[in-house]
Amino acid sequence: MAVVKWARELSVGVESLDDQHEKMLVLLNGLHEGLMSGKGKIELGGVLNQLIGATASHIRYEEGLLARAGYDDSPAHRDSHAALMRQFCGISRQYETIGPSALSLPVMSFLRNSLMGHIGVADIRYRDCLTANGIR
Repeated sequence: MAVVKWARELSVGVESLDDQHEKMLVLLNGLHEGLMSGKGKIELGGVLNQLIGATASHIRYEEGLLARAGYDDSPAHRDSHAALMRQFCGISRQYETIGPSALSLPVMSFLRNSLMGHIGVADIRYRDCLTANGIR
């Protein structure tokens, strides 16, 4: 069962960003499913690394679009990205040290809430700016 589902309400109006957001949610679901089915450290670590890599790549791309559009809240948005990546990297370091137990249900809930909160709140705020500047 999926922990998170992509919903139209999460759309930021830019197909490439929506696709990246959806991919991150698919990876989060894969991580959760792997954890619940007892997958090993290597397999779960691979999915965790994919999630972190996809998130980092997405952030670089998104910040480029925000700069191009002249988004007024770019500094705060960058700060929220940096905080998110610090948290994700901290989870990754903990995972490398202690293995799958680092991905407890509270940690999985944190990952879910972090992604959904960022996409559903912070990213939605820039939707009008991007579309007004012709970024679709």
